[in-house]
Amino acid sequence: MTFKKHILIYISILLISVKWIISFYFFLEPIDIKIIFESVTDGKYYFPLIKYLSNFNLNLSFDPEITNLNIIPIPFASLIVHSLLLNLFGFYTFIIIEFLAVTILLALFYNIFRFLFSKKISLFLSLLLFVSPIIIKHSFLYDFQYLKIFSTNIFSFRVPRPMISNIFLFSFIYLIIKMHLNKFYSNKNFILLGVIFGLSLSSFYYHFFLEFISFLILIILKFKKKIISEIFKKFKYYFLSIFFFIITSTPFLLNLYFHENDFTARQCVFDLNIDYKITLLKFYLTQYSELSFLILFSAITIITVTVNLKKNQNKDFLNIFFILFLSSVINPIFFIAVSPKACFLYHFNNLVIITGLIYLAVLFLIIFKSYFENNILIKFFNVFSLLLILFYCFDFYYSGSKKLNNNNYNTLRKEFKIITTNIKKVDSLENISILTYETDFMIWAILNNVKYLNLINGLFTSKKDFMIEEDLFSSFKILNLDKKNFEKFLQNDNDKSNWRYLNDNISKFFFYKYQANSMITFKKSLDFKPDELNFINKGSPILQQQSIIPRFEIERLKNEYNNFNKKIIIPSFIILNKSDNFYNVNNLNLNDFCLIFDGKKYILFKNRHKYKCINEN
Repeated sequence: MTFKKHILIYISILLISVKWIISFYFFLEPIDIKIIFESVTDGKYYFPLIKYLSNFNLNLSFDPEITNLNIIPIPFASLIVHSLLLNLFGFYTFIIIEFLAVTILLALFYNIFRFLFSKKISLFLSLLLFVSPIIIKHSFLYDFQYLKIFSTNIFSFRVPRPMISNIFLFSFIYLIIKMHLNKFYSNKNFILLGVIFGLSLSSFYYHFFLEFISFLILIILKFKKKIISEIFKKFKYYFLSIFFFIITSTPFLLNLYFHENDFTARQCVFDLNIDYKITLLKFYLTQYSELSFLILFSAITIITVTVNLKKNQNKDFLNIFFILFLSSVINPIFFIAVSPKACFLYHFNNLVIITGLIYLAVLFLIIFKSYFENNILIKFFNVFSLLLILFYCFDFYYSGSKKLNNNNYNTLRKEFKIITTNIKKVDSLENISILTYETDFMIWAILNNVKYLNLINGLFTSKKDFMIEEDLFSSFKILNLDKKNFEKFLQNDNDKSNWRYLNDNISKFFFYKYQANSMITFKKSLDFKPDELNFINKGSPILQQQSIIPRFEIERLKNEYNNFNKKIIIPSFIILNKSDNFYNVNNLNLNDFCLIFDGKKYILFKNRHKYKCINEN
């Protein structure tokens, strides 16, 4: 086999190797810590779910007295490969899958571009699209909101989206281009279509609805008035897709059926009743009637019609991307009309931007296709591709050195290693319990099979909300904190930015249970401070990322805390962040614990009744 046949594999090996070699060089730490800190944004929040799925246990409570919980709903298709390989390769699975994801995505980009260009040009364009998020991030282009959204959604190493979910999306795009330009009907095509539909629904349902609408529009345009007779005539192919869609999506649908309702409420999922449907439909119709959108939509439509009337040889290729853009516009309207529930509707908006920009990029390539194929220019495409690879590798080095030179970040990472190492020295992880408000330590504990956690992030457990509340009350009692500390913990304005309220303390445990926007508030309450209510009313109805607790709920939580008198389970270890705003570590009264480590960022205690303290006989 020649080098050319494996060029994408070699490029992927190089990119992933450089990324992780730099990480291992800059930060000497165990692989379990490394994957947490090298995670992109909040992708690490899915690591516990991967661990659960690898053990086929989706209802862990991490509490010796709580069993028989309902299960956690998870994006099954985008985590299953991680989960299966985790049992074989341990934490190195995350590196292996990054390599596989890059290889597959580059191959998909390459094969899509091959419908238009030669191998050299297709390789360059594939790398350009792959590297485009980095180019945008490091240039003035990042100041343009649409390009910023494009850069963060086209590809990153965030688990599982977009790293895995976009593989299914671009597999669909490649497949329908192939079906449209070559042979439409074949068992293989329709089996793959059903599988991709199932995987998309099971990983990122926004993509599934986009794909379904796109395929529906494609066959309507392809067969026009004969579509019904065509479907009946070729029913076996459509049946194959439906059959394999059902097979592929069944694990996810079963998982969803038996899930814990409190868990999905914490994820911001809400019932789409008729009033909400009307509000959201009006919102989207208003957006679509804005002059800027009408100009863009009209321009794209006129260009597509013109290309088709002129019978450009690449019109069928361009039509696929117009269908994707058109489908992204229809997508939220269709979803709101048919779905009984919803969450994070801004993803639909992002898809309009992404498909629109991809359409414009494809149009540009078609217009300037002859210039790309210039014999003189073709000779330089290998050099251009190499420069893109070097630029991407340099970004890894730049990012790593920037982290290393950030004293706060570097200290935090070092102390994380010191604390976890100290815990391992004291006792076997399977025998201990930990109390911490820090999500990263919870993730580390779950990945390392720590059996009990006195507190757990609301996205890592199917505990009901009242159970998590009791865990919080218990943690305050263990730390001997008082009512004033708890009131600070609950303050809505703990983390007020220019575009939303979000109490970081509450969000760790209840996330978007208290979402507040112009359409939805907790229990439809208007019991907020005047400035809060004013901010809510001015906000968009799809601002699901904002969380504000109504005043009556704050009072309820205070009363529940004051009246809490249930049994308290004393943990083996306590890990606290010195910068937490609801207590002062210097004023803590922890007579049942002795200090193990006192750093700039973190402080670690162990249970003196379970472990011998250094100064004790």
